[in-house]
Amino acid sequence: MVKYSIELKQRVIQDYLSGKGGSTYLAKLHNVGSSSQVRRWIRNYRAEGLPTAHSKVNKNYSMELKENAGFFYFLSYLKCYNYWVSKLKK
Repeated sequence: MVKYSIELKQRVIQDYLSGKGGSTYLAKLHNVGSSSQVRRWIRNYRAEGLPTAHSKVNKNYSMELKENAGFFYFLSYLKCYNYWVSKLKK
């Protein structure tokens, strides 16, 4: 997956809004992989405004939290399993 700079995204959006071309033309002009990528940037701009330097941050969870989540998921599975086994035995 290619990462495009924020400056490029802003330039493409501004060119589109000023009527310099459509998504296909601007994708070729700015060497963007596809016109659908340009349309996605336009759609996001209309929903959220201009892209900024803030990147989406992946959260890092502790191993303890991950283990607890897995344990509680397993417990809920066992509860569900035992519920249906008891229903089928009746």
